[in-house]
Amino acid sequence: MEKHNRRILSVFLPEWPVEHLCLGAAQASANKASVMRKGRRSSTATGPNGSTPNGSTGAILGLLRLVEWCGRYTPQAAPDLPDGIILDVTSSSRHFPGGEEELAADIERRLLSLGVKSRIAVAGNAAAAWSLARFGTSTPLLVRGGETHALCAGLPLAALRLPPLVLKGFERLGLSRIGELASIPYSMLVRRCGYDAAQRLAQMQDLGTGACMGGGAPMQAAPDRRSRYRLAQPTVDPGELGRGLRHISTEIWWRLAREGVRASRLTLGCYRIDGEVVLLTASPRKGQDVDQAVRLFGEKLAMIDPGPGIDELVLDVLAAEPIFQGDARAERAQVQPNRLQTSMSRVPSGLTPRSGTVLPFPGNPAQFFQ
Repeated sequence: MEKHNRRILSVFLPEWPVEHLCLGAAQASANKASVMRKGRRSSTATGPNGSTPNGSTGAILGLLRLVEWCGRYTPQAAPDLPDGIILDVTSSSRHFPGGEEELAADIERRLLSLGVKSRIAVAGNAAAAWSLARFGTSTPLLVRGGETHALCAGLPLAALRLPPLVLKGFERLGLSRIGELASIPYSMLVRRCGYDAAQRLAQMQDLGTGACMGGGAPMQAAPDRRSRYRLAQPTVDPGELGRGLRHISTEIWWRLAREGVRASRLTLGCYRIDGEVVLLTASPRKGQDVDQAVRLFGEKLAMIDPGPGIDELVLDVLAAEPIFQGDARAERAQVQPNRLQTSMSRVPSGLTPRSGTVLPFPGNPAQFFQ
């Protein structure tokens, strides 16, 4: 399996304490209109009196909803409290023709359409991405291999998330930039700054040589078991959503067939233009085809509230298992192709298939012998 260097995207929301109030009010208003229109319960978290929570609680709840919204880009997203989101985009850029540049620009554009300003950085580890998103010179900022140390050297010491007393101590010593700490032994930094800050500094300095822990070391790329369908325009039409569902279901089924596995648990994410997300799950039974899987989701899809419109569907395979695992038919499936090959060898030469003929077994032939 091909190896990839890990890529971490950090989203910094500089005005989130204020913007979450506006976003929460807009979502509450949209949900209230939806409740009045269809008589359904609102999915937005509200307070005891039906209002959207304010203060730090409201900001955290809003950030968690944004993390769920970021699931359209990668299933590996987490809140970076109090005003950020961290995403593992190692395999996500393959879904965008422009790579990481288009991915970062799309996140920034969509957040801005929700009224949320952001600063974005992509690097080989979370420490560098976090620091460059908050103290970098531009946004979005994409850091290539070997550039991390040079870019982080000019950042202020606050990028290491040091306690205020430690920062004041370094100021008294005349140290203000991360690059100025390079000559200080690691053991002394641990005593002076604490293990976490020293480890973040080590990641920023050693990423170019691959010596950092957990950030730049090569990792095995996870199987690409995700399919996306972007609608040209946001829609509330169940027919259009059903066509998108069939498209991504068929794509996933063929991809799994090439791997020789079947989906045992699926999740469908329906992303609305107002930032709300509807997640549906299904567990296809053994032997079910695409039509049956589409029917499982189609019944649920017809019951959801599309709000002002859904602009993207994302289908993820949460769990998969080998085809015919633990089934006696697996032995027959492995024997049948061998029998076919033996019988073809007995056919007179004039009747053998021409060179380049492909047998009608796309993916794994075992699935056709159940």
